[in-house]
Amino acid sequence: MIEITRDAGEREVEHVLQRVRSRGQLPPTIVEPEREVVTQILEYFVRNRQAADTLEGIARWRLLQQEVRRNVQQTEQALGWLVQQGLIEELRPSGYQTTVFRLNPARQEEAARFLAKQQKKKTKNDEQKGYT
Repeated sequence: MIEITRDAGEREVEHVLQRVRSRGQLPPTIVEPEREVVTQILEYFVRNRQAADTLEGIARWRLLQQEVRRNVQQTEQALGWLVQQGLIEELRPSGYQTTVFRLNPARQEEAARFLAKQQKKKTKNDEQKGYT
């Protein structure tokens, strides 16, 4: 028989949930939380043992983490497109461990025309929606 093992974080979450349930600390109106959320919060407090925060504070930093992840993905997609179009250059200068990006000097005028065209589209769209 093959035994499927869970990672240490998931086992710790299950252990904590069992302890809390056995102590009767979860009010009957509270449903069992999503494991991912429990894991994120518990990992934060384990990494930052002196941390203390309010419900709203914890919700804010969780939301911020999600927003940062989403923004990184969107930025990566946009940069990939801009590099593919040749408007942005992708460089790896000596001494840098990560890639850096910059405006392609040979395509500056084209980049400015692209932005002007985008602004014109935005203005026209806003006018159609009655925003101006």
